[in-house]
Amino acid sequence: MTPCCSIGGGTLALCPLMPLDPNLGRNPYLVEDFTRLNRPLMPEQSVPPEAWARMSEEEKQRRFGFPYAPHYALLNYFVYAGHDLLPKYVFTSGQGPLEANHYMVDFRRISPLDWKKIVDAKKSPMEVKVLQLTIEARKQLRDKLASYFARVPDEDQV
Repeated sequence: MTPCCSIGGGTLALCPLMPLDPNLGRNPYLVEDFTRLNRPLMPEQSVPPEAWARMSEEEKQRRFGFPYAPHYALLNYFVYAGHDLLPKYVFTSGQGPLEANHYMVDFRRISPLDWKKIVDAKKSPMEVKVLQLTIEARKQLRDKLASYFARVPDEDQV
């Protein structure tokens, strides 16, 4: 999770890659492209269609405000696009089982790694590096991570 330009000083932040949350498979908009979860979505895109249809207007306004605007759904999750180097697994979607190799991180599981061999991005043991995010995906990760840590907790809202 540590940006390349910040790797060094004997420490970095890691977060385990996990298979997709099965609940994501209930939303056909996300099943088309799970990385959509990394960008702000309109409220009706962020929940399964049947859940949107069941919500009263009052509930929609309470949860999403009005007028409706794009927002991050599942703010603590970031989805990594599938790649042939990542192992495939069976994912249950609303349309039945799918084979997937998308993975996700949960920002709540970020942990530090302290290791003297982490000198800087160029002089660190990078043999464990498998893939690298695109420039656009890194921007999305920074934006969503910043939103996750910048949100105002309920106890601070006055």
